[in-house]
Amino acid sequence: QVLNHQPPDSPSHDAVAAILNAAARAAGLTHKLLLFSGNQVLKRRPVNFRDVLRSVETATASALPSNIELRVTSPLILPSIKGDPALLRQLLTCLITNACEAMPAGGQLVLTAEAADLDEAALRPWAHRTPGRYLRVRVLDTGRSIRALDLPFVFDPFYTTKDVGQGAGFGLALAYGIVKLHRGWITIESTMGTGTQVMICFPVTDQD
Repeated sequence: QVLNHQPPDSPSHDAVAAILNAAARAAGLTHKLLLFSGNQVLKRRPVNFRDVLRSVETATASALPSNIELRVTSPLILPSIKGDPALLRQLLTCLITNACEAMPAGGQLVLTAEAADLDEAALRPWAHRTPGRYLRVRVLDTGRSIRALDLPFVFDPFYTTKDVGQGAGFGLALAYGIVKLHRGWITIESTMGTGTQVMICFPVTDQD
């Protein structure tokens, strides 16, 4: 940064700019790795998830390709969860971006949130979860499906189903890390010819 104060015509100007850019990218990658590992310190506070939904809808609706229809639905009252609103917005934005990339020819994108009372039977696929009330969020798209052989690995950092050079393989890993920080869990289902559904469950504040 000190070297960067040199005049633009300095022989080292371009090299210093490249170093700063590489350092910023490394810092961003480290941040994502910390989120994935769950080692990031999270300042938890009650969050109104409807506010998060509205914010993400407003921010992304105008930026979506014209051939993608976005629908956001939720009841008027949602249970609060504890967490970081900025990270939750980042989570939804990441999932929306992923869904849009799976629909290059267009399609439908549906984002829903609702309260869910989950008993032991409903929680059987997820070990060590306590029956009770959760906030359940779903992101559904009608795009290209994920192959069954890829599904077990989609949350792994640097694993990508895209062609070489088309993706860093960190979108779903970042989503996984943010959900983990909020003491929730995330699953993904994909059927050839139908699309993909990402489901997230967060514990609500009165049971956390």
